[in-house]
Amino acid sequence: MGEAEQRNDSMIDLAALGSLFVEIFGASKEWTVPKIVRFDPLDDAENEQVVRDLRARGHRLDWVYEHRLRQLKRDGYKPVFERDRVGRPSVFMDLKSELILVHKPPAAD
Repeated sequence: MGEAEQRNDSMIDLAALGSLFVEIFGASKEWTVPKIVRFDPLDDAENEQVVRDLRARGHRLDWVYEHRLRQLKRDGYKPVFERDRVGRPSVFMDLKSELILVHKPPAAD
């Protein structure tokens, strides 16, 4: 058996490891699908630490219709999100879940 074959035998199958994690630890949709944090009025989002940090770094922040998110991602925007203590993501939306808060780094303008 050659050296390359020996290395392949000892490599971990990441897909199998991921499915094992789901089975053992009960990781599910709640860990991968962001929770929604709703704001009304929208200005209340300015009190969130992640929003203050992005503004301090010069990011542009906008509330946009969620259905435009795919197009805006191509233009350099990303949804504003924060992780809770165990690492689950949360995104910021309006009360009706129509608008989502996005940001764009200053260098991407």
